[in-house]
Amino acid sequence: MQYHFQDIAVCWEHRQLTLSNRRLCRVIDWSDGMPRTLRLALDGSEFALDEPPAFDCAVAGFPLPGTEGVRCTYLAAEPTVEPLPPEDGDGIKVTVRTREAGRRLEIAVSYILYPELPVLGLELEVRSAVLPLLCWTRRSGEEFSASLPRSPRVTVTDSLALAAFTVEKSVEFRMRTDVNDAPVLEHPFHGEAGLVGNILVARDDGDRRLFYLQEASPSQERRSYAPFDFTVSGSRIAAPEGAFNPDDITPGRRVTGNRLVLGFASDGDEAHL
Repeated sequence: MQYHFQDIAVCWEHRQLTLSNRRLCRVIDWSDGMPRTLRLALDGSEFALDEPPAFDCAVAGFPLPGTEGVRCTYLAAEPTVEPLPPEDGDGIKVTVRTREAGRRLEIAVSYILYPELPVLGLELEVRSAVLPLLCWTRRSGEEFSASLPRSPRVTVTDSLALAAFTVEKSVEFRMRTDVNDAPVLEHPFHGEAGLVGNILVARDDGDRRLFYLQEASPSQERRSYAPFDFTVSGSRIAAPEGAFNPDDITPGRRVTGNRLVLGFASDGDEAHL
């Protein structure tokens, strides 16, 4: 399958999805039924990705392909492409739907591309026939954790392991000023496990900047149980989903996450982010 719109190109071949425009290119492997980024490039220059590639996204309480001791088989269908609505700008949405047969889990990952812009939007949609396999309380977690399969504890919309990038900070917006008078707070990153805020900024040795932007409520207004809005583990940056909790995934109900935007500024100019 191939699709072209202005400078945007979409290719699906041998269960690999290539998304590109004049500025940005991302190659994603769906052969295991869940996405793994194999290649990422900006203006023709490739980023170094840590090996082996891990899955880009995860749903809390549902095992990923290859989980030891768990039978689960994901199968991704050929993507669909549709134009964005006028209020969303000039671009396209590419949606890959994958299904895990045993739990009748359906996950839709949508990628949003715009002509000429080095940005990529992502959205996650989940529907399941069973509840997530999680312990809902600390007590039950301590009692049964040894018998549970190793499934993700946090839903992640997207993650990348970029070897050359260093996280600099996050930017948090405040809707309420009862405690802090500043409506915008910057949190420098000093090697902690996570950061709060709607924007994460990282820089590489070539002075290129990466940002993740969560089109979501401010941290204090979110429903998610996740303690952070972004997590950093070594070179891997992950953006947990803040729109729904694991207990929102109930049989037959479809839940949709917030949009996440990944973008780059090749000249390192933060004003472009």
